Amino acid sequence: MRDAAGRVKGGLLGGAGLVVLLWAAQVPPSARLDALFATAAHLTGLLAGYGILAMLFLMARVPAVEHGVGADRLARWHALGGRHVLLLCSAHGPSPSSGTPCTGGSTCSPPPGGCSGAPTTPTTRWPRGRC
Repeated sequence: MRDAAGRVKGGLLGGAGLVVLLWAAQVPPSARLDALFATAAHLTGLLAGYGILAMLFLMARVPAVEHGVGADRLARWHALGGRHVLLLCSAHGPSPSSGTPCTGGSTCSPPPGGCSGAPTTPTTRWPRGRC
């Protein structure tokens, strides 16, 4: 039984490592503080999404996994993983807005005509559309 639990846990941690590896392969290197917060938000969002899929897998009651690992152990892993997912979600929300003071107050750079095509005035920071 220990072998099956180790394989399931290793597979879940390996998937999280793969998410981090794929994120690291596409992130552009930058020394700007606002870019650091934006990439932290991206990574925490990706890991939270993966964590939600992992929690779904743990509680899916797949017969081979449940028999090999045990329903009680899967439920404990689900509870522990859920706490980590909530922590990642709560870190994902404020991360992009933490870089706002670094950019002079705006974190979005809309196109010159604005996102909705409406003209922007010097007194407004955001166009009337969605960025």
